[in-house]
Amino acid sequence: MARLWILISLLSLLGALSPALAQNLLQGEPDERLKPYQRLYIDLHQDGRPESVGLVAYNHSQDGYLGQLIFYDEKGTPIWEGPRAVYQSGQALRQLNPRLIMENPLIFGKIRTLEYQLKFVLDPDKDGRILVAIADLPQGVQFSTFRILRWDGKTFQVLHKNCHLVEDPLNPGYYVWTNRPLHTYETGYSDGRWVRDLRLTNDPQILKAIIREIKHPFSGRDRSPRIRRGEALMEPLPTGAKLKRWEHTLQKWYKISLFKLRSYMPTMT
Repeated sequence: MARLWILISLLSLLGALSPALAQNLLQGEPDERLKPYQRLYIDLHQDGRPESVGLVAYNHSQDGYLGQLIFYDEKGTPIWEGPRAVYQSGQALRQLNPRLIMENPLIFGKIRTLEYQLKFVLDPDKDGRILVAIADLPQGVQFSTFRILRWDGKTFQVLHKNCHLVEDPLNPGYYVWTNRPLHTYETGYSDGRWVRDLRLTNDPQILKAIIREIKHPFSGRDRSPRIRRGEALMEPLPTGAKLKRWEHTLQKWYKISLFKLRSYMPTMT
């Protein structure tokens, strides 16, 4: 009995010292004091005191959380806070549905398999009108869907709600934001390269890109589309990104079924 009392006392002490041990954060009420779960820095004034853009989690549940976009000054004080998802009555949401993120270009977060992350922030014209790219994490061979935001001095404007990063067929090596499809099933197939995912590096002006290419044989008995994959370093641009060099050149082609292609590569809208 004495040992049981000691064990209970120790567990209570651990819970008091570490609330995380006593309560699962994802099951509890949102903690508005949480720091951004993702944050990117940019020195707009070249004074060694960078500003930053971050995503702060709220409305936690067992299915995930929502993310609020916040722009901070060099002291970490919010300059601008993005909207939060609410009911029409104005009360905070408690039930999470991926449509909350998919239908609202300034609402982010992670709900089940859908997850949006900050990809890069840059000031292309050195005028303080920064660009922020936020994208979902792709599944399989699907496209990443990007949202491109521009700071106008007072708020973030949505330049592209749902776009993709596709190589310009007239300018190889340059990838552009586009809402046009790489291929459709209504008008037929076309070949091309696209960025499946962008990842940060130690250099804020250089990104690692996972690149995919598709081609469709138009002769022979087997006309299954072919896919190949490579990795490259890219420089972000206002219009998209420029390929700097290949880290792993495009590998050999492999077949992919039409059924899987339809599942992972929907027509862009």
